[in-house]
Amino acid sequence: MLPHLQATIITIAVAIAGVTFELIRRNRLKEEYSFLWFALSAVMFTMALWHGSLAFLSRVIGTVYPPSALFMAAVLLLLALTMHYSMVVSRLSDETRMLAQEAARLKAQIDELAGRLATKN
Repeated sequence: MLPHLQATIITIAVAIAGVTFELIRRNRLKEEYSFLWFALSAVMFTMALWHGSLAFLSRVIGTVYPPSALFMAAVLLLLALTMHYSMVVSRLSDETRMLAQEAARLKAQIDELAGRLATKN
């Protein structure tokens, strides 16, 4: 790996970790969602420092051309991120539906109580 490419990858990895940490510190990102970003940063950092990592990954996966192994790893990471965020959105959708139902029930109770109070006076 060329030295300037290695330095660029290390800089990007450190920047991802730094931005993730800063977002957590400012309460813009929850810790539970930061794991994937810290893992991505660690993998990038490791691959930049370990010169044979891409060739090793290529041999393990069985690809002939090492950059295609990197592309495959990136696609798998994107699929994992998509699945994770799909699960989060599904859970939040269910919670929103339950909260809307509870708010409607409470509004109906308030309207009923207001009606009773109005008929008493």
